[in-house]
Amino acid sequence: KLIRGEVGMIKQLDQKALWKVAINGGIVRLTHGKEKEIGNLKLYPLEAHITVLSTSVPAQWTLLSVEVRAQAKTGESNHQLDTTNRQRFDLHRLCFKAMAEEEALAVEEERETSRPLQRLFEVAHNFSLSWQLEILNAQAQALKRGVWASSKSSVVVTPIQFFTEGNTIGIVSISFWTVDDRYGTPAMDQLDYDTS
Repeated sequence: KLIRGEVGMIKQLDQKALWKVAINGGIVRLTHGKEKEIGNLKLYPLEAHITVLSTSVPAQWTLLSVEVRAQAKTGESNHQLDTTNRQRFDLHRLCFKAMAEEEALAVEEERETSRPLQRLFEVAHNFSLSWQLEILNAQAQALKRGVWASSKSSVVVTPIQFFTEGNTIGIVSISFWTVDDRYGTPAMDQLDYDTS
């Protein structure tokens, strides 16, 4: 299924693969991102395990697990920034649904290959990006409550706004200085590097 399907097609078209693929027995391990060693474990920001449980043709992928990892370093207790079991379950369910829909659509449209691994990547990657925005927001809130709480120009953090349309997933605004405009609008000259 891997060689004749999506992975083989990516190789033939000479496209950059989204996943690094490793096969162990009947289980396929998909990883993305820079490997980080913790003890004797090699962990990746995105990791999924899939297999085929059917002998039917075309057989669908079965998602065994999906892991999205990001490390929060706020100087405070990070347990609130870790994903909950419910979030991990919902991510697994969404990834599985996206993969199944892609495979069903390929059969319906009579396409030669489907792209369920790409859909899996898109859902897991979007979850990862939104989670990283949450972590960044929490870090800014920690600065606001901590070291910079007593300073004259405190940190200002706007709530995260997530979008359902377009390429932008979400935005958060973090400001850590103010402009003194009591004497008129601030002006700035060109920031050129003078080599003379």
